[in-house]
Amino acid sequence: HYPVEQVVRLLKQAATRALLEDERHPFATQRLKSGRLPSVWQQDFRKVFLYSAADIRGRIVYVNNNPLEAGYKPQH
Repeated sequence: HYPVEQVVRLLKQAATRALLEDERHPFATQRLKSGRLPSVWQQDFRKVFLYSAADIRGRIVYVNNNPLEAGYKPQH
C-alpha cells in the first residue's frame, strides 16, 4: 500500500545498512566533511514494470551485462 517511491527509498536504506553491517560498503572509509557517507545510489530512478518471467529475465541479463558494456569487470 506504499507509493513505489517510498518502497525504493526503504529498499535503498536497507541495502545500505546491509552493506555497512557486512563491511562491504564501497565508500565506508570516504566520509564527507559532514560525517555522512557518499551514496552508492543514483539520485532518481526510472519506474520499470515487469509483467512476465521473460521481462524479469531480460532485466537480469541487462544488469549482468551493463558493467561489461561500460568497460568494467563483471560484478557478482
